[in-house]
Amino acid sequence: MAAIAIFCACSDAVAETEIQGKTSIDRPVSPKEMQKMLGRGFDVQWAEFTKKIDAYGIDEVIAVKSLGFQSVRIRTALPADDYLLGVLDSRISDCLDNGITPVLAYNALNYERNPNEETLEQSVEWWKTVAEHFKDVSHRLIFNLNIEWSDAAGKNQHAIDLFNEKVTSAIRKTNPTRIIVYSPAKLSDPNYLEKMTIPEEAGDYAMAEWHLYAAGPSKNPNSKKYWSTGTEEEKKAITDKIRKGVEWQKEHNIPTWVGAWMPGNYNKGNDFSVEEQCAFAGFMISSLESAGIPWAVNSLDKYYDVFNDCWYSEMMPLINVFSGKQ
Repeated sequence: MAAIAIFCACSDAVAETEIQGKTSIDRPVSPKEMQKMLGRGFDVQWAEFTKKIDAYGIDEVIAVKSLGFQSVRIRTALPADDYLLGVLDSRISDCLDNGITPVLAYNALNYERNPNEETLEQSVEWWKTVAEHFKDVSHRLIFNLNIEWSDAAGKNQHAIDLFNEKVTSAIRKTNPTRIIVYSPAKLSDPNYLEKMTIPEEAGDYAMAEWHLYAAGPSKNPNSKKYWSTGTEEEKKAITDKIRKGVEWQKEHNIPTWVGAWMPGNYNKGNDFSVEEQCAFAGFMISSLESAGIPWAVNSLDKYYDVFNDCWYSEMMPLINVFSGKQ
C-alpha cells in the first residue's frame, strides 16, 4: 500500500527530517510541546518480535492515524546492528511521514537482570550507535531510555541513576536537543518518580514516563489492581497514582507521559469481557486526560490483526473508546 502523507494538524507540529539523507527544516521540540503531541497512542511490536517484524506494513501506521491516534512507542531489545537499524528506519520514517510521533524505547534486559559494568557498557554502546544513526532525524523522534525497570535493577535506584547518567552522556554527544524520556523504578511506578535523578546533561529536553496498570486490572480481590464494577475504591487506586505523577511533574517542571496501560488482563487469562474493558478504559482515559497526561495502550497487536491488515472486529467497541468515537 502506498504511503499517505498525513501531517499532524496541531500547531506544535514541526517540519520533518527524512532518515536517509534528505533534509528539511527541523527544530528542537520542547517537552511541553511534545506532551501535547503524544496525545493518545499505542505500544507497538514493530521492532520487537520476529513474526511481528516480518508482518509489519505501513497500513498499521495509516490505520492508527486514521482513528486519530498521535503516537506509537516502538519497543525493542534487539542488538543495534544493521538489521535493527534498517527495521527502525522504515518504521520511524513511516510514522513521521504520516503524522505519528515515534517514541523509541529500549529494553535493557541484560542490565536489568544483572546491573554491572559490562552490561552497563552494552547499553551505553547500544544507545551510542542508535543515537548516532538517528542524529539528523526529526526532533519528533524521542528516546525512551528503558521500557520498564524490573528485575534486579528495578529495585536498585543507584543502578537506574547510573544507567541514566551514562546513557544520557552518550546520547548528548550526537543529539544535544532531542527529548530523552526517563522511567522510575519498580515497573515504572509513579510513586518512585521522586526517587529518580534526572541527569544534568539532559538539559531542557527531558521527560518522564510512568506506567499505570501496564498489565491490566485484576479480578482477584486481593490484588492492588482489583477492578470489578468501578467502585469508588477501585477508581481511587487509579486516581491516586495519577495524582502522584502530576504532583512530581509540577514540582520538577518536567512533563510526563503514561507509556503503558492495559484495559484487560490479556497476559493472565483475559477474563475481562469487552464491555468490562470499555468501562475500565473509559474511566482510565477520562482520568488521565483530565490531568493533561498523554498515554499509550499496551499494545496494538491486541486490537489490530497484523497478518490480515485490519482491526479485530470483536474489539471495535474498545477501539472506539480509545479513539473517542464511542
